[in-house]
Amino acid sequence: QGQFVADGTEKYAFVGNFRHDSITNSQLSNPTHLPANFSDYLIDDVSLIESDLYAFAGNDTMIFVGDSIFLGRQPDIGINEACLWYKLPNMTIPIDTIAGFWIKPTSTETYIVKQEICGNVKWDTVIVKPVLYTGNSLFDFAHSDIRVFPNPADRFLELKISGLDLKTHFDKISIYNSLGQIVTTEEVKTKIGTESLPEGVYLLELRGNSGTVSKRFVIAR
Repeated sequence: QGQFVADGTEKYAFVGNFRHDSITNSQLSNPTHLPANFSDYLIDDVSLIESDLYAFAGNDTMIFVGDSIFLGRQPDIGINEACLWYKLPNMTIPIDTIAGFWIKPTSTETYIVKQEICGNVKWDTVIVKPVLYTGNSLFDFAHSDIRVFPNPADRFLELKISGLDLKTHFDKISIYNSLGQIVTTEEVKTKIGTESLPEGVYLLELRGNSGTVSKRFVIAR
């Protein structure tokens, strides 16, 4: 038993006992009629996972009130035990150990997945906001398409909104820490330096004539 990391040149994996007979304990199961030593290898399950697999919580999105949404990856043996899920603001007690699951939120919720494979720790966050169906729903979905990456961040954070100019809709960026305190406020730009931020969970808020949009991100080093 154990955890093994491939170097990329392998073609096969052999499971068995390759120790010499002199250092292998054995016992005859039927010495009278079947005087032979042998072993049975009963393989319960085998999972093959990339050791540097990126964490995936899902894409920030909006759904209509009453709908359900699937977060993360499809559950599978091997990847399930590598994932710990948290629901903000509680980062102390995991809510699940699984690759992905369904939720049916009634209010805006933020989930964070911590994934550890072969000592490689990766994080990802997802925000789900239920909205009522109104004439502004399509515009709301455009707001939900704003991406904040990399997440977790280290030295910088980039912002992008598909098909739209960020500065056309927003003029100020504020960053809040987990206590709700403003860390910084500045003009809208697509790349923000985060070297001075301690590790933790933060809220990035965009404000402008299009309204206010919030995105959570993690600083991890």
